[in-house]
Amino acid sequence: MATIYKHGGEVGRIEKLTFSMLFCADGKILRNHGDGWKIWRKLKPDVEGGPRGSFERCQAEYDAKLDASPEFASWRDKVHEFPLRKRALVVEAVRLLPADPDGLWSELEDMGCPVSHGEAQALLAAYRAAQAEAKAKIVAPV
Repeated sequence: MATIYKHGGEVGRIEKLTFSMLFCADGKILRNHGDGWKIWRKLKPDVEGGPRGSFERCQAEYDAKLDASPEFASWRDKVHEFPLRKRALVVEAVRLLPADPDGLWSELEDMGCPVSHGEAQALLAAYRAAQAEAKAKIVAPV
């Protein structure tokens, strides 16, 4: 497991849907799925702007994605209500049970993520809206 201070400290952090990315001052990119930071990638030494520039570009791209997809941003916010360790499981449960709020509620309760039935319905509604938004952006081949 990686230790942040051994990599020169934190330059910036990006919270993706199911994991966190941490850009370090020594050019390492760490990733955390809820079970600790692990080295994920290494920046090339000649990357423009160094670790700070790479982080800012990545952050700008992700912010642009969230701005262009408000339903995805809403879905992401709902998923981020859960602990980092459980997010991937929550996303998978929603993908498997997109039309079954009772089943989703039961699965989340079994996983140790206590939610109300209304919260499970809101989670499914946000997922379906994000899926509809993504499908609307797909251009049909001519």
